[in-house]
Parts: sequence; C-alpha cells; structure tokens
Amino acid sequence: MQGRAIRDWTSQCWAKSTTVTGERRPSRATRFFRRGIFVAWGESRGAASPLWSVLAALAWLLAVAAITARIAAGPRFDGALFLAAAVAAGVMAIRPLLRTPTDHEPTAPESSQPDASDPVSALPSAESLQILLDSVADGICGLDRHGMVNFVNPAASRLLAATASSLTGKPLHELLHGAAPSGQQCAENCLLRCAANSGTPTVGEITVFRADGSSFPADCSLMPILAQERIAGFALSFRDITQRHALDRIKDEFLSTVSHELRTPLTSIRGTLGLLSSGILGKTDEKVTKLLCIAQSNSDRLARLINDILDLERIQSGRAPLAFHPVQLTEIVRQAIDGMMPLAEAAGVQLTQDSTQVEIASDPDRLLQVLTNLLANAVKFSPCGATVFVQLRPEESGVTLSVIDQGRGIPADKLETIFDRFQQVHSSDSRLKGGSGLGLAICRTIVHQHSGRIWAERNPDRGSTFHVFLPFRPALSAALPAGSP
Repeated sequence: MQGRAIRDWTSQCWAKSTTVTGERRPSRATRFFRRGIFVAWGESRGAASPLWSVLAALAWLLAVAAITARIAAGPRFDGALFLAAAVAAGVMAIRPLLRTPTDHEPTAPESSQPDASDPVSALPSAESLQILLDSVADGICGLDRHGMVNFVNPAASRLLAATASSLTGKPLHELLHGAAPSGQQCAENCLLRCAANSGTPTVGEITVFRADGSSFPADCSLMPILAQERIAGFALSFRDITQRHALDRIKDEFLSTVSHELRTPLTSIRGTLGLLSSGILGKTDEKVTKLLCIAQSNSDRLARLINDILDLERIQSGRAPLAFHPVQLTEIVRQAIDGMMPLAEAAGVQLTQDSTQVEIASDPDRLLQVLTNLLANAVKFSPCGATVFVQLRPEESGVTLSVIDQGRGIPADKLETIFDRFQQVHSSDSRLKGGSGLGLAICRTIVHQHSGRIWAERNPDRGSTFHVFLPFRPALSAALPAGSP
C-alpha cells in the first residue's frame, strides 16, 4: 500500500512538472530518480543497519526536496534533481556491501553430521561403547543387583581363561575366588564378599584364581551402579599386576643386597661416633659435641632403615617363619601399650584399651610388632591431649582389632597406598616425625601371613582408624616359607 501511494505521488509530481514546464516527457534525471525512489524504499525495508536506513531516508528526503524545487522553479533545478538522485543511488549501492546477514538473508546452519573421517564418532553410541569395552586391557564385568554376572568383556575372559558364556550367571565371589584350592579358601571377611554385601565402592588388591588351578595378583575395583538412588547393579574391573610384583621382587632383592653391604661399615661408624660423643677419647668443645650428636642421630636413623628393610625381606621371603600358638589378644595389646607408654607420655597422648577377652592362634612376637607400629604412628600424629583407643570386636570367624586415633587423618587417596613401601602421607613426615616408611608395609606382610587383612579408614570427625582382621585359626599355608609344599 505504501509503495502504491509513493508511485501515485511521484506520478502526480511528474504531471505537475510537465504542466509547469510544458514538456510532454519527463527529463532523464526525473526518470532515473523515480527508479531510485523505489530502490531506496525497498532497500530500507530490508536493511539490518539503522545507520544506513537513516542515510537512505535522508537521501530520499533530499530527492523529494529537489523535486519540489524543480516543480516550483522550473528546469533550472534539473542539476539539483540529478544530484539528489545520484546521492540516493550511491547510498543504495554502497549499503548492501556493508550490510550484515539478517532474517531476510539466513546463514547456512552448521552441519551436525558426524565427520566421515572419524569412524568412532560416525558409529551409533551403543556400538561405540561395545568397541571401547572390547578394546580395553582391563577385565570388566557387569553384575545385577544380586551380584550375579550378566556381562563379561573379552579381556575378562582372557584373564580368567574361560569363555564369556561360562562366566555369565556366576556370583561375584565364585567368579574370582571360586577355584581357590582348599588351603587358600576365603574367610568371611573376604574383600569381595564384604563389598557385595555392603554395596559400597571397594578398591583393593586380591588374588584371582582360574579354573585351571593357576592364579595371579590383581588390582580390583567394585563400584555400585545407582538408579534413582537405589543400587541397580555393580561394575567390576580388575587388572593383572604380576609384572608389577616381579619388579617389586627385583627391587627388594637389590635393597636387601645393598642393606647387607651397608650394615657392617655403619656399625663401625656408629661405634666410633658413640666413643667420640662420650668423651672417652678426650673432651670436645660445645660445637663439636653438637655435630657429633647430629651425626650419631642420623646414623641411628639409617641403621633403623636398614633393619626394617632386612626385616621386611626376611618375612616376605619366608626365611623368618611364624610360630603359631594360642595367645590372649588382650595380653598382646597390653604389652604393646606398656612398651609405647614412655613415648605417649612424652607426647601428652593417652593410650587406652577395652577389656574384651579373645584368644586366637598367632605368632605373639610378630603380632606385638604390628601393634607397636600402629600405636607408634597413632602417637606421633596425634596432638597433645588426644586419646588413642584400641578396640577388639569378635566376629564369627575371627576378631577385628582397631586402633583409633584423633590425629590429622589420612587423605582418601592415600588409604591404600599408605601400606606400600617407603610411602608416607606427606614427604616431610620422615624428616619431622622420623620413621622409614616401611612400618605399615611390615604390618601388612605380617597380617597377611596370619591369613588376615589390614586397612585404614577416615574417622567422621577427625583422625583415622586402622583395622586388622585376624582369623581364629590361620591357614596353614600362611605360616609356611615360600616354596614349601
């Protein structure tokens, strides 16, 4: 409608101009301007830039003013009319070059098609997931909420030396421990059984037994699958760590050899420093005495480290077999507390125990070593005025001993690695608190030789708790040296 009104208005202006001037046809400038009017109008309606729309309107008004002047004053204003039309046409010609895309000029949408050069992204999600599960080197099994296996990836079949169909439908414990020989049957505190019954995320190191009688050590992880805040199943993953254990044995042999070679000269050094510090060989000034004390302290620390390395190597190699006989666990706890009392009093820490009476079959000397290490760690990392409590909880097949402290606690990512050799929570602990980083590794080795299990937990408020499960009757194979029948 607006375009028609403008066309009628310009026709009337042209008619008036021919009446006034007496010309039968409009001039060339008039015809050119009429075309520019319609171009300017159409372009201004689709413009995206307000600045150029304003310029187009001003050019159109200038042209209207020139037309009016032409009508009123006659042909002498043909030059002004031509100039106005040229300005309007120039504005309309330049504006499209600077115009940004609008709704009238939609841009091409970005392609949402997958890249043909990427075969994984081009596959459906289910097929991609299947390829990933088939490609990983770790054994992965899916279990339902009852703990029955309903999915096995190729790596799990290869590690267990069985077909997927023969593994499907088995309970979790039977899958990994069902083929265990009679002398290595699991107790009720088995990591897999406890994890399946509790439904909590569990990570640990286990021994996996194959149907052909062979076995291998493995890192195992069992995670619950939640659906609407309820357990819908479990995801099991495990990895063969035989090569890691072989490297550990090589490292242990090297450390044992080095320790043996260092022990003799270190004994001589300690003896010499002791004589110099005592003043038997002559008096020394205060500065020399202080240096001698520092040297003797460091040599004693090095001697303890060497003794711990040799002790751990003897236990793991079976050259220090355990002597099992019935003992009162409460009496072992009391002896450990009495031995640690001077250190606890110096640190301002109180040691207490409950009065539960439990009798188990164990090596009392090695068990005392375990309790002494646990109590020493609890005292060293507890603040002044704290209490360390030793708790005994009998169960159906054994007893759980817990050492509960109120110290700084152990980070969640250190709860497993803290039992490895030369591992401490902070790198500065060895310098500030003393110790070699082998105490908990020795504890784990001794507990395993008792057919038990040791683990650590963070307390809800503060501190940590070390749990030791000991069966009433350890397996006979645990007490035999390595290589014994």
